[in-house]
Amino acid sequence: MLNVYQNEVFETRKALRRVVHHDRLLQECNKMLKKELAQLRKAATALRRASVDTEVLHPGRLWTHMYDDLSKLALKRRLNRQKVLFVLLSWMAGNVVLKESTRYMERIKDGSRYRRRSIQNREDKVRKLMEQETVALGEQAQIRLMHFTSKMGDYKGQLMTLAEAISLGAEAKSKLHELSLALKGLRFWGNGDLELPEPDDVEANMALEHIFGLVVPIHVLLCAFRNEAFDFVNSRDFELHMAALREFKDNFFNSLLSDWVEQRKVRMCSFGVQKNIEALDLLLQGLRTKKKRTEEELEILQEESRAIMAAC
Repeated sequence: MLNVYQNEVFETRKALRRVVHHDRLLQECNKMLKKELAQLRKAATALRRASVDTEVLHPGRLWTHMYDDLSKLALKRRLNRQKVLFVLLSWMAGNVVLKESTRYMERIKDGSRYRRRSIQNREDKVRKLMEQETVALGEQAQIRLMHFTSKMGDYKGQLMTLAEAISLGAEAKSKLHELSLALKGLRFWGNGDLELPEPDDVEANMALEHIFGLVVPIHVLLCAFRNEAFDFVNSRDFELHMAALREFKDNFFNSLLSDWVEQRKVRMCSFGVQKNIEALDLLLQGLRTKKKRTEEELEILQEESRAIMAAC
């Protein structure tokens, strides 16, 4: 029966950890959504002033939208069109980010089925039953066992959130690799030595649509990863690597357009993606190390707990 009570304490501690963690995630997501919404409204205003009809914008015709603005003749006439194009890309991406982030928040809410007060009440009840069950151990052994039980529950909760963060980071890294390959395959843009396709070229539009379709989910995944891993970022190095992942969407589009205007290549853009992969690699390595250490500490606590419980 003692094992049953202990397992119930573990579950309540894990559930409490999830609720506290998810409450913080929702706060961070709300901040991000407000920021994205403000940027979206600002971009929409800028596009109206530039006489850009947002109703006809579609990721599947990116090259068509870009052709006039990025051709050499257009750049000589209207250098400010590069800024308009950046706003255009940000506006299209911002709409998708808002939708994806809202879905992510809904998943978090669904994951938190229990509220903090009810979890704490349940834990208090189980702890009292466990204390009654272990009264024969003596005061010191009982205190140690209850302390070990609470700590093991906290470690199990940490392992759960660490696993979520590592999973998000691994998924983001996989998509960053896919984006890197897509940039290398963008021959007419990436090499800068081929003739420009026609404005309605199907392959050019498909290539850019594929890239656009990767940038937005990567941005959402990196935001989610930063939020999930926040509790475990406890060093200056970690904070520096985490900072490298911020504003991925805007940094990517800015590099993409700047590279094209300057040299019809995507060298700096590809370099930026690779730097994100390296920063993510180091962060994931740190999280996996933290997970391994937590598992080792949990195993030690379990052995000590089993030794105390054997005296019952």
